[in-house]
Amino acid sequence: MTSELSNLLQTLIQALGWSLVHFVWQGFVIAIVLGMMLLVTRKAKAQWRYAIACAALLSCAALPAWK
Repeated sequence: MTSELSNLLQTLIQALGWSLVHFVWQGFVIAIVLGMMLLVTRKAKAQWRYAIACAALLSCAALPAWK
């Protein structure tokens, strides 16, 4: 019984580790795209820039649930 529990715990830890790795690189890509978009819209209204930043933040939250 403990061997099964140990294997389950090891599998869970490995899955959480890979999830974190993917979250980090996806967040990095979103941050790069956000930075480029904010540079392009630097003379736009603050509301537009805020909306773009909020969309990037929501993307970070939605990407793990997407796959």
